[in-house]
Amino acid sequence: GKRKISLRLSNTLRSLSALAAARCLDNAEADSLSDAYILLSRVRNAIWLQTGQPQDSLPADPVRRRAIARLLGYTDSESAPAEEALRLAIQAAMMETRRIFQHRFQGS
Repeated sequence: GKRKISLRLSNTLRSLSALAAARCLDNAEADSLSDAYILLSRVRNAIWLQTGQPQDSLPADPVRRRAIARLLGYTDSESAPAEEALRLAIQAAMMETRRIFQHRFQGS
C-alpha cells in the first residue's frame, strides 16, 4: 500500500522535506525554502550573539550590520561591501520565498 507521510513535524527543515516527499512542493522549492530558513536563522543567531536579545531584523547601525555580515562569512567585494552582500542575500531569499508562497497558496 501507499506509505502515509506525516506533515505534522516540529522541525522546519524536516517539514519542508516531508512537503517535497508528499509532492506539495517540488524539490527545488523545498531546497530554496530550506536555504532561506537556514540563512535567516543564522542571521537571527548572529544578532543574538551580538546583542543578547532576540531580533528579526538587521540593526540600523552600519557598524553592527557589518559585524554581523563578517560573522556570517560575508566579505567585501568590488561590487558591494560585506553588509550589502548580506542584505542582498536576505532580500533574494525573501523574494524567492514570497514567489513560492504565491505560486503554491495564492495560485498566481
